[in-house]
Amino acid sequence: MKQTAIVFGSGGGSNFKAIWKAISEEKLELQILAVLSDRKTAKILEFASEQNIPSIYCSPKTYPTFDEWESDLTKTITRLIPIGLF
Repeated sequence: MKQTAIVFGSGGGSNFKAIWKAISEEKLELQILAVLSDRKTAKILEFASEQNIPSIYCSPKTYPTFDEWESDLTKTITRLIPIGLF
């Protein structure tokens, strides 16, 4: 069974681009479920969108408390994981 991953990034996504290249060249068996970033303008989100990978902006600054952000982030991640992967 192919492994799955959710990627977190806040910059240009150079490490993710290297991973994506390996996936595209079939050197790495991995399914990327989504890319998340705490920076709305992070290039990693743009790159993910270009690859038809769900890209999600999720900054703790948009929540009243860190705990509320963490709770919402956990719910978001849980919704992204297909049933049966647990």
